[in-house]
Amino acid sequence: MTYNLTYKVVLFFLLTTTLTLTAQAPIKLSSDQFKFTEGPVWDGTNTIYFTDIPNSKVISYALNSGTFSEAFGNTNRGNGLMFSKDYDLLICEGAAGKINKRSVDGTILETLAATYQNKRFNNPNDLCVDKHGGIYFTDPTWGTQYQSSNNLYYRNKNGVITQLDSFGNDKPNGVIISPNGKYLYLNNSWSTTIYRYDINQETGALSNRIDFATIIDPDGLDITGADGMAVDTKGNLYVTAKFTVQVFDTNGKPSTTINFPEKTTNCTFGGKNKDILFVTAGKNLYKVEMPGVTGFQHPFDLLAMYTTVPPIGKVITFRKGGGDKKFITTQNSNNNQLVAETSTSNTRAERFLVEVHPKGGVALKSMLNNKYIRVFNKNTDIPIRAAATGKGGWTQFTWLSKGNGKVALKSVHANKWIQAIWTTDNAILFPKGERASDWETFSWEIVANVDPAPDTTDAPIGKTISLRKTNGDKKYVTAEQTANNKQLIARAIAVQGWEKFSIETHPDGGIALKALSNANYVQVQGINVNAAAAKKDKLTQFIWKNKGNGKVALKSVSANKWIQASWSSDNAVLFAKGIEDKGWETFDWKIENTQKTKAIGTTDQSLNAHPNPLTENTLNIDLPIKETTKLILYDTTGKVIFNEKVMGGTTIARNCDELGIKSSGLYTLKITSKSTTKTIKILR
Repeated sequence: MTYNLTYKVVLFFLLTTTLTLTAQAPIKLSSDQFKFTEGPVWDGTNTIYFTDIPNSKVISYALNSGTFSEAFGNTNRGNGLMFSKDYDLLICEGAAGKINKRSVDGTILETLAATYQNKRFNNPNDLCVDKHGGIYFTDPTWGTQYQSSNNLYYRNKNGVITQLDSFGNDKPNGVIISPNGKYLYLNNSWSTTIYRYDINQETGALSNRIDFATIIDPDGLDITGADGMAVDTKGNLYVTAKFTVQVFDTNGKPSTTINFPEKTTNCTFGGKNKDILFVTAGKNLYKVEMPGVTGFQHPFDLLAMYTTVPPIGKVITFRKGGGDKKFITTQNSNNNQLVAETSTSNTRAERFLVEVHPKGGVALKSMLNNKYIRVFNKNTDIPIRAAATGKGGWTQFTWLSKGNGKVALKSVHANKWIQAIWTTDNAILFPKGERASDWETFSWEIVANVDPAPDTTDAPIGKTISLRKTNGDKKYVTAEQTANNKQLIARAIAVQGWEKFSIETHPDGGIALKALSNANYVQVQGINVNAAAAKKDKLTQFIWKNKGNGKVALKSVSANKWIQASWSSDNAVLFAKGIEDKGWETFDWKIENTQKTKAIGTTDQSLNAHPNPLTENTLNIDLPIKETTKLILYDTTGKVIFNEKVMGGTTIARNCDELGIKSSGLYTLKITSKSTTKTIKILR
């Protein structure tokens, strides 16, 4: 189909007013040297690959130099491209009716799809790869009809091909998987409709096809020319159609239209921060800078998010996958940097506890100092260190299982894979890897019969307790006002108001203790322990280690020391000095006035829902008390859209689909339990 200049001008003025996301004007990168461009993909580092269909070539574009090169030819009018998990190119070779797997130099490694029911495919057009390596692909006809209709197919990891949907004589074209792996989007070049399917993430089967969104066509034609698509990490869908890229939110509502002087054919995100949209259009390659947007790269981001089987709660060791194959250790000097320098894994320095990170993925805690490994401000020249007291953004890692006891770890904050150079002995670990390749691969195994970390699961969350010395004068710990800044002292002979502490969850893990007498949190400043903190911060974080028989040891995370009260001193002042959790570091504890405690610090502070405003797809609800709790969510009209009973004592997460949140607005969450009721306004 051709479009005259008048149509382009009208289209431009009609659609430039719909922008709601921040997108810069398209920048033309080439100079009309190609005939018809399609299928852009980013290799994760410096190169965009795309096809020039009439010339049967794959072209490479270097981001750092801005130069174009022919990667290889003889592609049988190659169209859509996608990388495999091994960084080989999957190419829809329309003229041959095949999908081939090729190396980036063009060598054919394998023919993945050629026939269905003993007939060749029509013209394979576009494709995407799921977490198992299965391939969804469209097969419209642009010439001779070989199959009886134009269809959507799925090739599973074992090579079995199944027809999933049929479109008669229509033209199924662009196809892409949502960032959460739950949905497949497909468009039709001869229709205004974008379809969405539910994906069975184990088998690849599709169900529940719906009309998800409608492509805007100012001339009112049904033949929209819809083509290739991309997604960002928030789930927004980017669709090429005629002279535009049209963006739809997760509810299928149009949010942005970006206009081009040529007919757009496909798009992908790339660049260091994945905030550049690369678009093939007509004879050229364009880029659109998208500040504040992070693209989702298929299939690697999908693999990193969903091919994860981390050994949560286990203590493990790591060693380099090649080279000297030494174990990763936490150095007791050099800012606790991680180095592959030991031949054995006999000490706590070589051991790491794998925990769930509150924002997804994993956090790893060094058993040497009970601190989390972290990166520093996206600076790839600073080594990985075991230096974080809590699970902040710098401690979030993606665990990518590579099979046979091997793993790659990616820093979410730095967007880099952790690497230890195989050609260097005693290699220091840095967040420098662009790919999960050799240097970024580590062997790991679980350490048997090791106490992973102080146990906080038996902490009496939501209860009021008293603490007393286990031996010596056996006096109760009090927060009674003194001249020493509310310092804790074991000097009370009975439990009254000053000797009561409520136990709450700490946002970074472990517990916080609140003194009922002044409603302040217990904190550690230097070695001093006092009830003087107005809110929970890193100084108020403690580990609760249940010692059995009504005894407990408390460890300050910030000081990395156990709290102690000298048995040989009467009226002993509490200090954060203990190296081990025994003797002076052990306290007797018991619950005091449980009902009263539940109300303290719960309705106002501990009960929480976040993020608020709800800018992500998941709402986290903090329920610190382990009791049956009812959650009711009302929409903007007051209608109940979510009603669920859960057990508290943890943070639960529900996505917008589960909550029934379909659009922007002010929602009301009501939390009700035996001990408390709270209403929270949620802005979407």
